[in-house]
Amino acid sequence: MANVTDTGDHPDDDSEQLVNLYLLEALKAEGQDHIFLVPGGMIEPFMPNFSVAGIEAVVACHEAGAAYMADGYARARRSFAVCMGIGGPGVTNMVTAISAAYADRSPVMVLAGSVPYSWEGLAPFQDSSQTGIPDKAIMEPMVVSNLKIPLAESAGHFLQMTIRKMMGVENRPGFLEVPFYMQSEKIRRGYEPVQPTIARIVDRERVRQVPRSFNNATRITLLVGNGTLRSEASELVQAFAEKYAIPVVTTLRAKGAISEQNDMSLGVFGMGGTLQAEAAMFGMDETEHGGKVEQTEMVLILGATLNENNSYMSDQIKCIPSLIRVDNDPNLPDQNKYAEYMLVSDIKTLFEWLENNEHLYAEALNESRPQREAWIAQLRSVPYFDPATQLEHPEPVSGTDEHRPNGLLNPSRVITMLRTVAPHDTIVVADSGANTYFTGHNWTCYGPNNFFLLSATGPMGYGIAMAIGVKMARPHQPVLAIIGDGDMAMHGMEFATAVRYKVPIVVVILDNHALGNVYLNVEKYGKEAEELANLPQHNWALFARAMGGDGIYVDNYEDLPHAYEAAFASDGPFIVDVRTNKDYHTPNTKEPDLPKPAPA
Repeated sequence: MANVTDTGDHPDDDSEQLVNLYLLEALKAEGQDHIFLVPGGMIEPFMPNFSVAGIEAVVACHEAGAAYMADGYARARRSFAVCMGIGGPGVTNMVTAISAAYADRSPVMVLAGSVPYSWEGLAPFQDSSQTGIPDKAIMEPMVVSNLKIPLAESAGHFLQMTIRKMMGVENRPGFLEVPFYMQSEKIRRGYEPVQPTIARIVDRERVRQVPRSFNNATRITLLVGNGTLRSEASELVQAFAEKYAIPVVTTLRAKGAISEQNDMSLGVFGMGGTLQAEAAMFGMDETEHGGKVEQTEMVLILGATLNENNSYMSDQIKCIPSLIRVDNDPNLPDQNKYAEYMLVSDIKTLFEWLENNEHLYAEALNESRPQREAWIAQLRSVPYFDPATQLEHPEPVSGTDEHRPNGLLNPSRVITMLRTVAPHDTIVVADSGANTYFTGHNWTCYGPNNFFLLSATGPMGYGIAMAIGVKMARPHQPVLAIIGDGDMAMHGMEFATAVRYKVPIVVVILDNHALGNVYLNVEKYGKEAEELANLPQHNWALFARAMGGDGIYVDNYEDLPHAYEAAFASDGPFIVDVRTNKDYHTPNTKEPDLPKPAPA
């Protein structure tokens, strides 16, 4: 078994190593170049050894920020990432971020220091066993591995177990607790990196149903989810779609899985998605768009979680005659709800199998191709945008001038203009709120793994922190966080972390002085409810400069291009604070009028 390099001062035995350095060098051997943390008493022994191990310690303003950074780092690298903090309040501060990573199947490791075993129950400061906030019990529902290292000699084995579980089929967070005194004990064992690989599985019996379904349908659609990205299958899926003229819609989280400029892409399906994707899935009655559009006959659901964002959480998706759901996790909680049947398979392995078995379906798909191309042309005749947010309609879509200010900017146009200035390969982190849907709807994504959001839990305020993690993972690409002023109020201090570590991220704030989604939803309850959703006015550009970064406040369209150009040209973090109108409704976020489910 290979030994981790020993660079510490160990006079007693050259083969011995302190547990804290051993763990750090083991994580370095696993490919970790950054660890995100808030320092504290129970992890102090680690603090002098990050640089010795060759890892950059990134100190966040808040443990939640550290966890969000690690989540962004993990997603951008398509691997696991590590955040660190003390037990007790350090762990509880991470809970929301880790629950979001769990819901989205993102492998974030929480490495926590805890009081020594010998102190437990003796009322030491921040002893989680005595304060009603036991760390392991709190983490249990949101991790796939929940371990406390019992002996110094077990440290490597417990780290390996945590990584294997995190990077297994479920691809979710893990928790590893290291008692304080143990961190300074010595260990003799070497460490063999796990270096996990993707499980390339396929159900050899059920996979044959896919060609049979292709042979029985003309209008076929691929619904691409994040499992396709995790499987590294985007190129295969795109090639298959192009070869047989099969349209592709994506979940919001998988936005850009194939370029949204590709002829087969209809964009995002679901909340904030495109009317074209909606028409493909549900059809469209005869309207001003040019006649009735028939719905799809068959959908292959590729690694997609059918949550509220991308299925409206409605049984009406059953109106599609044939649904086949593909995922490598056989334990999806809703696997039978929306599918004719479940195919347990890795997405890349499935498309490799299809490529090797073309004789089972190629003739039928080639024969039906002209009809499918005519159907796609119909879908293309449907406007991509919701008419309420097109640039030709710059006025607010509801309300009166008496209590809603005029002259403020349309978020859709703000983002559309941003796309014309931002470099082609810009990575976007979309924070939670009304800005999520404005971004998902109006931003064009040209390739896979360039769009990130917390899609299932969707806590507010992660945008800046996640963008820091993404940028550290992929330093050669521009990274942009699109957030609301409510998001900024929650964890905006992590902008100071970006300044501290000279991380050149661009932050665009859709500053409508409101909790946008809440404001629009409570409009029907009257003025008092609306007032509770309003926020005080701030100039976040001044905040950026006060933190040591840079920023521009913009309240007119003419100044937007210059502001965006300055932001992307900056060599440090930059805020563009854009004054938008809170009365614009988010695009395509109302459940469509759906057909009745197909008979069983």
